[in-house]
Amino acid sequence: MWQCFKTTFLSPKHLSGNEALQKTYSTNGCSTTGYVCRAIGKGMQKEALSPIGGLLSGMFSRLAWTFPDMRQLADYFSRVNLGGGGEGRMRQWPIDIYSEGIR
Repeated sequence: MWQCFKTTFLSPKHLSGNEALQKTYSTNGCSTTGYVCRAIGKGMQKEALSPIGGLLSGMFSRLAWTFPDMRQLADYFSRVNLGGGGEGRMRQWPIDIYSEGIR
C-alpha cells in the first residue's frame, strides 16, 4: 500500500535544539511531500503488517478533519501504530514557495 503525506510548513522553532532534524529539514524550515510504501518487511517494520491497517488509519485521519466525532478513533489508530512502518522518499520545498505575506 502506498500512502502520500504532506507537511504544509515545518517551522524552525520546532527544530531548534535537534541537530538531526535541522539537518533533515533545514534550519530555515520547509514544506514536505512524499509517498510511503507500507508493506511487510519494508524499512524498519519487520513484523507482520496488514496493509488494511494503513488504509484504515490514513482514511480515518483524513475524515477526522471534516467529521469531529471520528477524531478519537483516528487518534487511537495513530497511537497504536495501526498504519505500521514503511519507507519512501520525501521532497523538501523551500520557504520561498510561499508569498511574502506568509513568510
